[in-house]
Amino acid sequence: MADSETMADNPVSGGHVSDSGAEKGVSEKGAQPRAKWGHKVEFFLCASTQIISVENLGICPFLLYRYGGAFLIPYCLSLFFCGMPLLFLGLAIGQYTGESGVTAWKKICPMFQGIGIASLVILTYMTISHVVLPVWSLFYLYSSFKSPLPWTTCDHSWNTALCAIRTNPASNTSQEGFDYEWKNFTSPSYGFTHSAETEFWRSVNPIPALGSSGLTLQLRLIPCLLIAWVLSYFCTWKGIKYTGKIMYMVTFPYLLLIVFFFRAVTLPGAGEGLRYIFIPDLDSLVNPYAWMVSVSQALHFATCLGIRTSLGSYNKYNNNCYSDCFILCALQVGTYIFLSCIMVSFAGFLAHVEEAPLHDILYGGMDLLFGHLPKALSLLIGSSFWTVLFFLMLTLLSLSHQFVLVECLATNVSDLLPRYLRKILARELLVLVICGLCLLLGMLLFTKGGLILLIFDTFGLSELSVYLIVCFETIVIAWVYGGDRFYDNIADMIGYRPFPVLKYCWLCITPFICGILLLLSRMGRQHVFSGNHVWSQVLAFVLLFTPMMCIPVFMLISLWRGTQNVTTPSSDLRQARPHKPALTLCKHVICAGQVQPEVITM
Repeated sequence: MADSETMADNPVSGGHVSDSGAEKGVSEKGAQPRAKWGHKVEFFLCASTQIISVENLGICPFLLYRYGGAFLIPYCLSLFFCGMPLLFLGLAIGQYTGESGVTAWKKICPMFQGIGIASLVILTYMTISHVVLPVWSLFYLYSSFKSPLPWTTCDHSWNTALCAIRTNPASNTSQEGFDYEWKNFTSPSYGFTHSAETEFWRSVNPIPALGSSGLTLQLRLIPCLLIAWVLSYFCTWKGIKYTGKIMYMVTFPYLLLIVFFFRAVTLPGAGEGLRYIFIPDLDSLVNPYAWMVSVSQALHFATCLGIRTSLGSYNKYNNNCYSDCFILCALQVGTYIFLSCIMVSFAGFLAHVEEAPLHDILYGGMDLLFGHLPKALSLLIGSSFWTVLFFLMLTLLSLSHQFVLVECLATNVSDLLPRYLRKILARELLVLVICGLCLLLGMLLFTKGGLILLIFDTFGLSELSVYLIVCFETIVIAWVYGGDRFYDNIADMIGYRPFPVLKYCWLCITPFICGILLLLSRMGRQHVFSGNHVWSQVLAFVLLFTPMMCIPVFMLISLWRGTQNVTTPSSDLRQARPHKPALTLCKHVICAGQVQPEVITM
């Protein structure tokens, strides 16, 4: 606390008052000042949409089942040494600069403003491609009102001769209300069947076939796409204060998750699934893939990419972002276990009904949510009610996630041109343009071949780009801007210095781990490049290398304009202790502080 008291007595080099470190909009002529969160709860609700998401519902249970409950050990360690430092870095940068990622890096180190541009590119990819989740959820929600449920029969146009039908369990109350009878239509030439639920899911999300273009639009999904983007516009067009109020709707899916938790764990066979979570398998601790996946999941949760920085930029300058980071990390671990309990319980119930091994049921990703979960829900008494409730929950979760993506994208773009985009009606027009363009581009993802969606998912959101950006973020903050200087900035905001290990995570631990993963990561699925489609190869190349090229290109532009002050932070940034070295290691000065001109006395 002595350091914070000393800082409070020192003059501010940038000329900002203590609570206006983020009020950058006033400095631009004609621009409106940036808004702040109406309440701290709104910040946590927006941040939680990246934690309790539809994507995590499909990934968490599969990882805990595959590697056992002991997977939480490498995951928590990865979260501590990689996830939490990156999460705190993103929140602190946004709160300190009062800017989103695209302009915050320009103020911190002009030479590396390409980090913010690269993050903006990937954020744009995410905004375009992640809309598939609310679209699928909306379509399943609409289909849930039909009787019988369309994925429980085989008399539709998308069904094949291999489709297998299960009789409606609601009409047969034998064996505690569940009907185990199957009517299998097995083709002699193939010798196996497809479940009706799987064929319905594959008609919505087809598996790309080698050598086929399949660019015909799935017209039945376009109305859901239009609804998703109309809702995204009207929930984000007024800015963060309005969006923050909308986020209170996230509390309703949380209540539904609690309802599904108690329903799932009381089903027959649920204990078989829960056993894999609460009985640890220590063999997974020596599995290198378990450690690689845990680090990847921790980075996926905490990586900035313009989202965390944008959310942090709406906090007040003296907000305790350090405690916020711990709360979000604890929420992440708790959510991991909670969501896994729900999913593996339903999977264990389905395995119990079909007398099948659990590994044949519990797949990772969207196949679990949209393939096997509808099958399990159709076996419950009152299946239509539970199905509507489940997909209503998925719809609200996925839409809230999409709202935050649109909000952060609009924030990044408006920070680029505050003089023009922070005016009356400018925000509404900007969000309209974003939603309109994303709607048009998003239509390409809903093709019957599914190839464009696969390319977007594999190359546009490639781990290769994410690891590269993370390496540059930590290296620039720790070695160029200065880890000690950034610690002083944080202490000036929250009133005390954080745990010292974070500095060394930024210096070496996190970039080293990300560098190893960067070398081990694959460039993508090989079959995407196979075939005769030149357009798919070009699209994959552009999506993959566009964000990666932003960093070196802007470095060269900065050096071409002049070699002076390319690493000097903006004078607008508050520096509480400018004379202190920016970075010290083992009491040796690595980076000197800001040199002030000497005062000549007569």
